[in-house]
Amino acid sequence: MNALVHLHQLADQCRESGFFVSVSTAYHASGDRYVSVMIFSSGQQIAHLYGSTEAEAAEQLTAFIATQKQEYAA
Repeated sequence: MNALVHLHQLADQCRESGFFVSVSTAYHASGDRYVSVMIFSSGQQIAHLYGSTEAEAAEQLTAFIATQKQEYAA
């Protein structure tokens, strides 16, 4: 599975849990590319994750999901 597809699948998991998730790709002024994932709950941004690649952003989103599951279970 390619990293972009995996990232979007993770974003869908967050959406199913009630979060609004925005995934985008942009470039720094230096020309370096980055992938941004913004997560919102009740209209408020609660997390902004980013990495140099889709895989890096997916790793961070995986950690976010794990944290949310632990907090929900507690």
